[in-house]
Amino acid sequence: MAKTEEEKKAAKREYNRKWRENHPGCNSRNSRKWREAYPERARQIQRNWAKNHPQYTCEKGRKYNYGITSEEQEQLLADQDGVCAICGNNRSKGVLELDHDHVTRQIRGFLCRKCNLGLGHFADNPNWLRRAAGYLERKNKNKQKYLLIISMGCAILRLVNTYRRRQ
Repeated sequence: MAKTEEEKKAAKREYNRKWRENHPGCNSRNSRKWREAYPERARQIQRNWAKNHPQYTCEKGRKYNYGITSEEQEQLLADQDGVCAICGNNRSKGVLELDHDHVTRQIRGFLCRKCNLGLGHFADNPNWLRRAAGYLERKNKNKQKYLLIISMGCAILRLVNTYRRRQ
């Protein structure tokens, strides 16, 4: 009697499992040699696998890099009400990223991409961030004056154009 495709796959998986049990180290040695011989193909296979298994890759990466489980992550996100800790944007506008101290690897919370990149570009330096905020506040005062002048100018131009059309 012929085996179905599913039975063939199951038999192959079982054969491979037993082979790995009986030959510890061989598989990793052979895999490393193959990856070194075909680096582009190996990267493509790795990318495809990660794309098709996003939950596993995220969970594994979080656990490895920060020592946090998905349950702990959900609790931290719930404590933050599911919004970015800086700007308050919620998750529906995009994925919130896990923010951490690059020196201690300590988790600080969740941020949207823009806020996380902003902190990174300022090298997590609070003094630089304060100076940047002061700079923006000074420049925005001038901007507000400029916008007021422009809006008044536009209103005057509209009045002049209306007056010209009536004549």
